[in-house]
Amino acid sequence: MLSRWAGPNARITKLSQQNREWLLVGFKAICGGSVSGKFVESGRQYLECDLWCDCDLGFCTNVGRATVEVP
Repeated sequence: MLSRWAGPNARITKLSQQNREWLLVGFKAICGGSVSGKFVESGRQYLECDLWCDCDLGFCTNVGRATVEVP
């Protein structure tokens, strides 16, 4: 999801995630994210993203954070 959103010229430099609940077979995972910050380091541009996956039963199964280098 993150690679597709960022595009072919972007690079994921950091990724962390935490499993909070099990996602049982047969239930849908609804994944999303938001840009929580941006910064420039050594002339390169980065975006910080908050990520999550929810179960179709209405609870959060996974959370994470990522840093993406963008052109």
